[in-house]
Amino acid sequence: MTPEIRPATSADHPAILQLWHQGWHDAHGDLVPAALLPYRTPEHFQVWLTQCVESFFVATEGGAVAGFHSVEGTELVKLYVSRQAKGSGIARTLLSHAETVLAADGVSRAELFCTAGNLRAQRFYEREGWTLAETYSDALWLPPEILGKIRTLTHRYVKDLSAWGPSVMASNSSILSGKALLAAHVMGSGEPVVFLHAAVADKRMWSEQAAAVGRSPRRSPMTGGALGRPAASRTSIPRLPI
Repeated sequence: MTPEIRPATSADHPAILQLWHQGWHDAHGDLVPAALLPYRTPEHFQVWLTQCVESFFVATEGGAVAGFHSVEGTELVKLYVSRQAKGSGIARTLLSHAETVLAADGVSRAELFCTAGNLRAQRFYEREGWTLAETYSDALWLPPEILGKIRTLTHRYVKDLSAWGPSVMASNSSILSGKALLAAHVMGSGEPVVFLHAAVADKRMWSEQAAAVGRSPRRSPMTGGALGRPAASRTSIPRLPI
């Protein structure tokens, strides 16, 4: 069965949180400093989700969420599938979808971040044509009230999307609807978050829709020429490698 991939809605938040929390611990629990683990409870993932500004998409089978990905600027920010879906091809389908969204939005060189030592993820991305660009010490996300930083070695992978032509886009035409798919959701803290379908992003519409829900659009920390800057200055807020 081919999974359906669609923009996430507020009804998907519990499933996203469950998959993200479980998937993060399965992949990273033995790789990160032990001091980080008290800040990786389900409640902390809920807090972190309220701070996310990227576009989320879910893969469903039989109506149930089996995985999700999120994209922002030039970056594939997150990609997780359920334990039951591992090895089923859903991860590859989600990755292809994310690449299509980025390419359709004019991204010629995509990037993602992966905790060093996450061998399953590293082999997967390399098999799908992603190239290791650098490894550096990255400050990981902590709750706003926690001072200081916790770091871990992180890989940055890149992939050239400039050669993607009409035939590739046509094979994923279901996401190129010609209209921006926007939804304002109020999550956890009550902060309104705009999820923008990046494949058809119109900057004027983005600004108008953001203003309509009482916030100004925020730039991704990975945009604005970030690929050319040293790792230490690339990100203005701590982030979680996928």
